[in-house]
Amino acid sequence: MNASGKPIIWKGSGHSPGFSSIGELFHSFNMIGGMQLCLLSTGGLVVALKKVVKGKIYKHLIQQRTEMGGLLIGTVYRIDLAPSQTYIVVIADSIPSLKSEATSVSLKLGPDVWLSARNLCKDDQRVVGWYHSHPGFGAFFSSTDKKTQRDFFNQPYNIGLVVDPFRKEERWFCGKESAIIQNLYYMKSRQGTKS
Repeated sequence: MNASGKPIIWKGSGHSPGFSSIGELFHSFNMIGGMQLCLLSTGGLVVALKKVVKGKIYKHLIQQRTEMGGLLIGTVYRIDLAPSQTYIVVIADSIPSLKSEATSVSLKLGPDVWLSARNLCKDDQRVVGWYHSHPGFGAFFSSTDKKTQRDFFNQPYNIGLVVDPFRKEERWFCGKESAIIQNLYYMKSRQGTKS
């Protein structure tokens, strides 16, 4: 939402990436890492991120005791090996919203974060989700958070992350129903980079 309360619509980006394939997954990861992710995907959506990206998110969110947030950038791999289709979402970066309206219990991201995301996304990347803080009062999705997820991040591979950086708590959600994500995979710095 923008400052006037109207939804931000990202038009004219000139790029709408499709899904990356399992072959591309194995090209991006070493064989063992790719196999681990595929094995995890038999249990549903997998979110993989570098520990350095997690550190960047926490470093941003601990700066203030008001809600802060941003967007998650990554690649979505569609996996058709299991009886049902699932996804592996590899989060490559995060974009903090630098111009937002916030209180200790609410947040409105500014349009700057969407423009930054558009400029940062590589050919196979897209905005895969969002993150925000609940400073000092726990990591959970409020009814407003669930509505934001449903309205703007409603694909089965879309991620919502809420962090309480002061309690060091985090919860991951996905899709329009804000289902809790069970399959988190933390990568070393060199994993998930194309050679």
